[in-house]
Amino acid sequence: MRPGSQGLHGFYEPAQSALMNSSNPIFISEGQYLQNPDCTLTAVTWAPICLNQANPARKRPKLAMIKNIASKPNCKDSCLMKNASWRRIAIVCPFLIFFVMSALGLETEQTVQTGHPLRLVIIGDSTVCNYPTNGAQRGWGQFIQGYFDDHVQVINLARSGRSTKTFIREGLWKKALAEHPDVVLIQFGHNDSHAPGKPEATDAATDYQTYLHQYISESRAAGAVPILVTPMVRRTFSTDGQLKDALEPYAKAMLAVGTQDHVPVIDLHASSFKMVQALGPKRSLEMANKPGDSTHFNGRGAKAMAQLVMQELPEADPALRPYLKHP
Repeated sequence: MRPGSQGLHGFYEPAQSALMNSSNPIFISEGQYLQNPDCTLTAVTWAPICLNQANPARKRPKLAMIKNIASKPNCKDSCLMKNASWRRIAIVCPFLIFFVMSALGLETEQTVQTGHPLRLVIIGDSTVCNYPTNGAQRGWGQFIQGYFDDHVQVINLARSGRSTKTFIREGLWKKALAEHPDVVLIQFGHNDSHAPGKPEATDAATDYQTYLHQYISESRAAGAVPILVTPMVRRTFSTDGQLKDALEPYAKAMLAVGTQDHVPVIDLHASSFKMVQALGPKRSLEMANKPGDSTHFNGRGAKAMAQLVMQELPEADPALRPYLKHP
């Protein structure tokens, strides 16, 4: 297991994998050490080779090489086949890898041109969504594309005022899935935390988590990798200069769902808390889109949130690393 990682299940959905050789297949759960009598895989580094997309809108599934294998002398090379609902790890010979790569015209193990950019869809609320250039307000989602090269297409479908509940009920989630995403970033919590009785409100301990489970399961069913993003803090301070953390129950609930469903979580709540608390009541005002607004952002504030997201995203989904402009 790579130091600091959660194992395979930290990056991909839980599934049964088959570690196979010609005579003795061994079934394991992802996240465990991969081993058989002849081979022990204890450390892996992911490098994507997009032979195929699991997405039905694509023509090819995805393959990723496992590198940096700590093994016994007779251990063979390995590859990981990624599918929407399962993963199979097959022991294969080096010449077979070379043959497949050569036959498909693959020049390196880092990236392969398939004619279709990887589609990264973002869903969320007003702290995330796009805004017209003639106004001051910005969402962090509109700055994510700038971190990637042309092999990634960011589609920001976040919508102001929506919660985990209303984004689904209004058909916005269905439209997001219709984009055939490869990766989905999911941030909700601000509108979920509104007073009970409001149509967008959810309870952090109950239906908020139920809706998150739905986003995760339906993302996977569509062949996409779901990644949760905890809601950033509101910039509201008490008289002693300490942040009031009304969104903590929702951030904790999302972290719990991530653990239950083996989904990576970008803890924007924690990183933004640290940043805003350090700025303090006066300097944090420089992030606001207008005086008195402690929730929304101007360009400076939204870019700061985007940077916090991008600090964790490559670890959440290492397959995105090769497409970063500045890895």
